[in-house]
Amino acid sequence: MKFGGEMKITDEVLRLDCTKGSYAYAVTGADGVTLIDTGFPGRGAAILAELAAGGVRPGDVRRVLLTHHDVDHIGNLAFLQEKTGCDIYISAGDYPCVMENKGREGVKRFMGALMKPKKPRKATRLEGDGIGGFAVIPTPGHTKGHTAYRFRNVLFIGDLARNKGGKPGLHPALITWNREALLASVAALPAGGAEFFCPAHGEPFGAAEWEAFAREFR
Repeated sequence: MKFGGEMKITDEVLRLDCTKGSYAYAVTGADGVTLIDTGFPGRGAAILAELAAGGVRPGDVRRVLLTHHDVDHIGNLAFLQEKTGCDIYISAGDYPCVMENKGREGVKRFMGALMKPKKPRKATRLEGDGIGGFAVIPTPGHTKGHTAYRFRNVLFIGDLARNKGGKPGLHPALITWNREALLASVAALPAGGAEFFCPAHGEPFGAAEWEAFAREFR
């Protein structure tokens, strides 16, 4: 299965236009379709409709890999699990905020009170450094358990950085769990050979833009 359309990053990677504001991505691998994050609450039906337009049936969706626990990334987990039967994976560090009703820290505590997405039936803590053809890369800082994923030449970086004026930039300190840890994660991201760096917020970056950004923190 290969995707088409303007939101295509590669033949196997589609940025979901319906999740604009906090992008989710769909990736076709050997064992089915994997979603990276799920966007803001209330967009589950639109996600399935956009996937259907690309030839993806609900039963094709194998798993959701979460970069972190923020509401704009977990917003449609329960809906998608119910409709597709997909597995959900998240880091051990962020699992309590999604599945155990642990309060988020700082200003995110209030943001979570305003938007309370339904909890999925089941989620699994990530273990090891790979799953379903993806490399699992711990990138703590934005949240305690923030995680990036790599599929071939594409890196999904969640909120490790955002597109700021056409270049990679940091998120505000107000919504950052630990700035020192974040900078260390940016500096250490194993990016050799990657061609596309896909953030949740804004357009993807190329390798040259990412390297210039990361070099500032080494």
